[in-house]
Amino acid sequence: MLSSSIELTTEHGALLVQHFWCQDGECLIASNPKVETSPPFVRIHSSCVFSESLGSMDCDCSLQLSRALEKICKEGGYVLYRFEEGRGTGLKNKIEAIRVQQRDGVDTRTAFEALGFQPDPRTYSVAIKALEAIGIGQEVLLNTNNPNKIAALDKAGFVVKRVNLGIERDRRVQAYFDQKKACLGHMDD
Repeated sequence: MLSSSIELTTEHGALLVQHFWCQDGECLIASNPKVETSPPFVRIHSSCVFSESLGSMDCDCSLQLSRALEKICKEGGYVLYRFEEGRGTGLKNKIEAIRVQQRDGVDTRTAFEALGFQPDPRTYSVAIKALEAIGIGQEVLLNTNNPNKIAALDKAGFVVKRVNLGIERDRRVQAYFDQKKACLGHMDD
């Protein structure tokens, strides 16, 4: 259910920000209602406090979010923002997984499994329900490198075309991305 909305001026441009909630959880939907595209550009983004708030140089989460917001301000589309630190396991477990990676020199999948978690337990059910609630239709241009997001939307009946935004990564971030490709099946830009 869409419950609240505001207009927000950002460094990228003006956004309409809506709150969506359902039994499974909540998310924010950022869009530019002045520009409609068909099929719409969509990014389903999970929070990453380390890169988005603290400026961590270990991942490209903030770069992906910034580029997607920039795109929707100029060309239309939607960013669905979920508060899912640590791929939905929570902030404490994310910290523990990073600690295991640093201490043991293992990849992200191995670290999460060592803590008793699936490598990526997210289901995307909230994002799917939000997309249905805003009535964007069945076809989407999905900005992702994660095959699980594509599979979840496919299973929900969406016709998905994957798009990328050409994120430029430095050596350190590229190494982490290469690790995610190898152990989680993520796709190249």
